[in-house]
Amino acid sequence: MKICIVDDDPIFQLLAKKQFQKIAGDIDTVSFTNGIDAYAYFRSVELTSLSMPKLLLVDLNLPIMNGWQLIDKLRKTCLTENTLIYIVSSSPAIEDRVRSLSLTCVKDYLMKPINSQQYEELYRAANVAH
Repeated sequence: MKICIVDDDPIFQLLAKKQFQKIAGDIDTVSFTNGIDAYAYFRSVELTSLSMPKLLLVDLNLPIMNGWQLIDKLRKTCLTENTLIYIVSSSPAIEDRVRSLSLTCVKDYLMKPINSQQYEELYRAANVAH
């Protein structure tokens, strides 16, 4: 299973990769520190007919292109129609949660830090959905 992590915090990226690897050995993670690189990746995967990630974890506060902008661009191009998208943020702002859950393409809004049970639930959800 392919998982994409878009977060400018290298510690979060490392922890997420380690948690998913503990859950299953078949996980291939790709990660980006900004939205523009992540968007370019999704466009390149589309052009090469490689498999899209089954799970996308997106932080909101990213340099160059933030999480909102990335999700908006992906949603408009239908690149993630078979990808489960979760917002993963340290922002406690209620308006961020409400905005996230108002988007039909976003499955949930998760507050950092994510615990091992949440990683297992994300993995199971991605396996069941596809």
